[in-house]
Amino acid sequence: MGWSSFCYTHYLMSAQPAPGCLPGGSEVAPDLSAIPTEYQDLREVFIKSRATSLPPHRPYDCRIDLLPSTTPLPLISSAFEPLQGATVFSKLELRNAYHLVRIREGDEWKTTFNTASGHYEYLVMPFGLTNAPYVFQALVNYVFHDMLNRFIFIYIDDILVFSRSPQEHVLHVRQVLQHTPSGQPVVC
Repeated sequence: MGWSSFCYTHYLMSAQPAPGCLPGGSEVAPDLSAIPTEYQDLREVFIKSRATSLPPHRPYDCRIDLLPSTTPLPLISSAFEPLQGATVFSKLELRNAYHLVRIREGDEWKTTFNTASGHYEYLVMPFGLTNAPYVFQALVNYVFHDMLNRFIFIYIDDILVFSRSPQEHVLHVRQVLQHTPSGQPVVC
C-alpha cells in the first residue's frame, strides 16, 4: 500500500478529498482560475524553483538551531506616556509589511513550499517565521529611529502619528511618509 493510499484509508475516510487525489486516481490539472487575485499583486515575491523531483530521504529531525531574538516587541502600555498632551492622531499601516525584508541570498531554499501549480521559494520574508516579528520590528525602529516616541509609536506594521496641533500633525505625517521605503504603499 502506497503512502497516499495509507493516509486516505487511515486518516481521510471522512474527509472529502480533492479531485485527482484519490488513491489510484489520476492527476488532474489544477484550475488556475481559483488562485486568488492577491497572488497577482505579490507575483514578484515568489520564484519558481527548478526542482523536478522530491529531495532524497533524510533522517527526520525536528531540532533547528535557532537563536530567538532577544529584542522584545514593544508593550502597548509603553505607548501611552508619549501620547500625553497630543490632540491629533493618524494611524498608518504599511501594506505587505514583512515583504519589505528580503531573504538572504542563498537561503531562499529554506522557505520552499509546494502548491498544485508548482514548487516555490520566497524571495522576501513570509509571515510565520519564528523571528519574523522581531526582525521586522527592528527594521522599522531603525528606519524611524529619529521620530520614535517623539511623535510616532510603531507596533509591527502599524504607525500611530500623534501631535499637539493640526499644523504640527501635517508636518509629522509628511515626515513619516517621506521615511517610508519608496514605492511602499501606506494604508491610512
